[in-house]
Amino acid sequence: MSKAGVNMMKEKFKNYPIDKKIIYVYLPLSIIPLILVATIISTIYRARVEEGSYRNIIDSSKLIISRIDGILKDVNDCSNMLTINLNTIIDKVQEDENYPDFEKRIDIYRELYSAKIIFSEVESIAFVDTKGDSYLTDYRLDEYLKRNYNEDTMKEVFESTGRSIWLDMEKIDYPIEESDKDIMTMGKKLIQIKSGKTLGYLFLNVSKDTFSSMFKGQEIDYFLVSGSKIISSRDNTKINDETTEEIIKAVKGRTEESIITKINGSDHLIVNVPLGFRKWNLVGSANLKSLTADLSKLTMLIIITLAISIAIEIIGAKALSYLIVHPINKVREKMKLIGEGNFDVRFEVEGSDEIGMFLRTFNRMAVKIKNLLSKVEEKEGQKREYELALIQQQIKPHFLYNTLDIIYMLSEMDMKKETLKATKSLADFYRGTLRGGRQIISIGEEVSALEDYLYIQTLKYSDVFEYIIDVEQDILGYNIMKLTLQPLVENSIYHGLKPADRFGKLKITGKTVNGKIQISVEDDGIGMDKELLNKLSNLEAENKQEHFGIFSVKNRVALYFGDEAGFKIISEKDRGTTAIITLPRIEGDMK
Repeated sequence: MSKAGVNMMKEKFKNYPIDKKIIYVYLPLSIIPLILVATIISTIYRARVEEGSYRNIIDSSKLIISRIDGILKDVNDCSNMLTINLNTIIDKVQEDENYPDFEKRIDIYRELYSAKIIFSEVESIAFVDTKGDSYLTDYRLDEYLKRNYNEDTMKEVFESTGRSIWLDMEKIDYPIEESDKDIMTMGKKLIQIKSGKTLGYLFLNVSKDTFSSMFKGQEIDYFLVSGSKIISSRDNTKINDETTEEIIKAVKGRTEESIITKINGSDHLIVNVPLGFRKWNLVGSANLKSLTADLSKLTMLIIITLAISIAIEIIGAKALSYLIVHPINKVREKMKLIGEGNFDVRFEVEGSDEIGMFLRTFNRMAVKIKNLLSKVEEKEGQKREYELALIQQQIKPHFLYNTLDIIYMLSEMDMKKETLKATKSLADFYRGTLRGGRQIISIGEEVSALEDYLYIQTLKYSDVFEYIIDVEQDILGYNIMKLTLQPLVENSIYHGLKPADRFGKLKITGKTVNGKIQISVEDDGIGMDKELLNKLSNLEAENKQEHFGIFSVKNRVALYFGDEAGFKIISEKDRGTTAIITLPRIEGDMK
């Protein structure tokens, strides 16, 4: 055969579909060397199982630890709330010598039970005053106090300066149908805020069952451990069995986050994560034998197939490597470059088979991804610019100074409630405005921040306007950008209501219209003529500094919610202005 004929056959074969190439070249040699494959599959499979189990335990551990931290924080918050509220009651009793003792007990019990309802993690609460009188949310705590209210057990609490002290796990006797419950007790010396005197001691108890409930639904065994003692487990019946004891011994004194060790003849993957609280650790254990049960079956099947096909594998390996593996390796190498962010890499396409079609498609995809990334970076840059500028807009010295002056005058006039409310409104407003992290919040959170802002403004401009907020309850959980309504309200106050020579009204409404959320900010101020209205409706970037509030709201709505959202302004000279925002109904995190 001539050289030209050979070249023609090569070109023809190059353009064959892959399935025909397999038929012509690889069909009699179709099985890859299975000895190597068996080893690789076995190793990879086991490694993947171990890695997957490790990641599963770590991810679940992080979630469980977060929940435990939340429980401990709630208990601490409960103690702080009770400290303030009990101080208030005792101050009231001390100020009134004729204050009935039974009413004092009722007030204290009401606070204890209210705290227990608010903080559901708290199993029971006890308060012992300096006279030795006890106030218990569960009468069975009386025996617990008799056994434990002494210098040895409560020494840290008695000697503290009012900070929260967590005691070791104790047993509380429940002489009813329930079995014994392990509890964890937080003690706190209650100090009078005014005088610094000791008022008594507060004890909050958390049941072991509260921690056990966090392990429900987990496929692996979890243990909450303090030293060598198990505090709680996914299955509390396993706490004292031999396997559990071996697991705890295996991690005791070790610094590694994970180990694989034999326990009762089986390999176990054990992950040990410290909580950073009273030397607690969260231990997760997975039996690798049960996770890799299918591996032996797979290995046997490969060996049987190997015995049948070993003769023809050697002949076909070289041809298969050249025809299939070689181009795939080229694809892998360049895909690695693309994976590292180099989207200028292109594949040289020589054939018209499936691989050639794939490479052409991939080249087009790389161009599209590069263009898309540029657009995404541009949009993210715009978002950050608007968000930063909005935050800078809120940190206005004159607004802060004026508000502080108002708070000072209220204080001078001995208007305590107004002073407290104004101070809290200012703090809450700046806390919500300057807090980093989420830029998408719920409409309820946005309305709450707006109420703080309007309360401060009405203190200053009580003779200028009044306001109404009428937002339907069923839309409060949907998403909105932070600082969407406040710039529009500020615009209405300073450019609509304040310049008018009459007392004005400001109305913020929110409702569902045609399946979308519609929020409007309406004032009956001086309004605007058509020229100014057209200018604001078609505001461009070069004029944004003059009307930044409206510009930012309009563009941020489009950036975050796309074509489903809308923003428009309706105004009439001397009649007022209405700004209307339309948003899609979206709940939860926006990726």
